[in-house]
This record gives sequence, C-alpha cells and structure tokens, in this order.
Amino acid sequence: MNGKIDKSLNAFSGQISSITPGIKEDKIYSTVSPSIVQITDGTYKVGTGFIYDTIGHVITAAHVINGIKNISVILSDGTISPATVVGSALHSDVALLKLSVNTSLPQVKRAADNDIALGDTVLAVGHSYDLMNSLSSGVVSQLHRMVNVDDSASGHWLADLIQFDAAVNPGNSEGPLFDKYGNVVGMVVASTLPIFGSGINLAFSAARINQVVTNLLTFGFTSYPIIGVFADDITPAEAATLGLTAVHGALVINTISGESADKAGIKKGYYCLDRFDHH
Repeated sequence: MNGKIDKSLNAFSGQISSITPGIKEDKIYSTVSPSIVQITDGTYKVGTGFIYDTIGHVITAAHVINGIKNISVILSDGTISPATVVGSALHSDVALLKLSVNTSLPQVKRAADNDIALGDTVLAVGHSYDLMNSLSSGVVSQLHRMVNVDDSASGHWLADLIQFDAAVNPGNSEGPLFDKYGNVVGMVVASTLPIFGSGINLAFSAARINQVVTNLLTFGFTSYPIIGVFADDITPAEAATLGLTAVHGALVINTISGESADKAGIKKGYYCLDRFDHH
C-alpha cells in the first residue's frame, strides 16, 4: 500500500515540476504598463495604443483615428508626441502610427504567431472609462471568431479574432491583450453588450497584427481577397429543407456579379459543408 502511494506521489511530483508557471499579474503589469499609450485629438483622449517597436511605431485601432486630422500620443511618462499615420487597415481595425519624438520607453513583447490556446490565461490593460492602465484577467474562450462589428451599411466583418472573458469597458478598446508571460497575443477591438450577461470580448490576433503591420510598413496599406459571396449559418429549418441530417455549414444568400464566386458558378441557395453543393 505504502509503496503504491509513494509511487503515485512521485509521479505527481514529476508532473508538477514539468509545468512552467506564468508570471504574477502585478509583475506583468509593472513590465507592460510603460508601453501603453493614450491617443488624443488634442482635446479628447480617444483611445488606447501600445509601443510596437524601438523606433517609435505605435499600434492602435483604425476606428480610433478615423477622421482625426491632428493625432497626438500621450506616453506613459507624460510626454505628448504628435504622430503621423503610417497606414490604416479598417477591415482589420489596425492602424500604425509613428511618433515625432524619440522615446526610450520599451516596446511590448510579442508572442509567436498563433501562440495562444483555448483556456489560456489572458490579461487586458487599457484606460477603462479614462481610468488609466486598468488591469483585468480572464481566459481565452474561443479562437478564430468572425463577427460583424457594425450592422450599418458601412459595416464590415473582422476575422481571426480571439474571444476572451476578461472584463473590458470603453477605453479598453485598442489596448493590448497579454498572455501569462506578458507577451502581446492580440489587440482588443470589439465587445458585445447584451441586456443580460457580462458580454463577449474580442481581440484581433497578434499573428494578424504582425501581418497587417508588415504590409503597412512596406506599402502603406494592406489588401484583402474578395470572394464576392454573402452567406449565413444554416438554420434548423433550412437544414430540413435541404435534407440535411445535421445543422452545420453555410448557405449562400447571394453573390456579387463578376466576382470570384459568381465566376466559379456559385449561386444563391448553394450550401457549404465540406464543399459547395446545391439542393
């Protein structure tokens, strides 16, 4: 009996020793907070951002700077620097700014592409309701979400989003999302505000941020493929009409004339499971 217990305890001890612990939240905060900035139009503080590299590039959300003529950045040491727009990608909601003054403040550490998993601990730092550098924590709820961030005629979809449950409020948007080691894994871009519940928060992934920033630095813009198809999740009623035994996949609502889907022969009413087909 004792031999069996000792053996299981030794095995458990070995498992514990193989676990790499994260960094305490207060240590992460003290490390990353100097890299967090505020974006201002000269009158109002309009958003959050973070120092991206050692030569003064700052990341924020495209919707924050959209329509602002005179952009300035308030650094964590109180310095105010005018900033120019290197490029803005509305369909990724990423904007890249360049500070006009030199700073020795640190850049954020960036996680390796897609180095985040379901259930991982994440921390959000931003200026909630203008309360500077508010810290909240939670977990990754799901990966690769795609949502429509605006239901208006000018609305657009964002893809490859990280869903997480750390509390965020107005002022957190555009702020970085960190993993338990203090590496940026995303940028907070959207949050639902249901009548009941605590909301669902979304961050644009670090992998996509790096991709967009590379394009903005190289070309001043980034481009996106256009398929030209409007689709929606198949409902139970539609699944029954189509003769499907399970409710999954997407149904083509319409296509744009002359675009790739139309040229490929995809029509309204086609549905997608693992390939396009039609009823």
